[in-house]
Amino acid sequence: MWRAIAALVIVLSSPARAQQPDAIGPANDAARVLTRLDGGQHVRIRAKGDGWVEGRVLSNSERFVTVGTVGAVTKIPAEQIDSLWVRGARTGRGALIGGAALGLGFGALGASVCPGECDVSSGTGFIRGGLFGVLFGGAIGALVGSAVHHWQLRLP
Repeated sequence: MWRAIAALVIVLSSPARAQQPDAIGPANDAARVLTRLDGGQHVRIRAKGDGWVEGRVLSNSERFVTVGTVGAVTKIPAEQIDSLWVRGARTGRGALIGGAALGLGFGALGASVCPGECDVSSGTGFIRGGLFGVLFGGAIGALVGSAVHHWQLRLP
């Protein structure tokens, strides 16, 4: 009986310790985020004392990020960063919305046209039209989504 209790305590103590707050805290988060930035990536950083800095990443490490703006270069230490935003595109979301919309539309068109005009059933027409619509709509949606930009908060 006591072995079962000891085994239960050992198994459950690790997940309980994982719920404790991170002792290193924000400095570790900033270092992790800074190392994941790509050169040339468009960022907005709110730094203590400097306010907002917006520009492209010139270089980065765990301790610093260097941002190039129009006519200036700013080197920001990780511990001075209050928030960091990265510019992204809506390519994936556009592909998903376009593929779903045209997939259903072309599927319904194929289901309604094929029993009379084709030698396949309406179910097969729906599947074939839907697949074509997903591919065509996904490509159009990805093109439209790549032109739509947004800001993603990476830190804090």
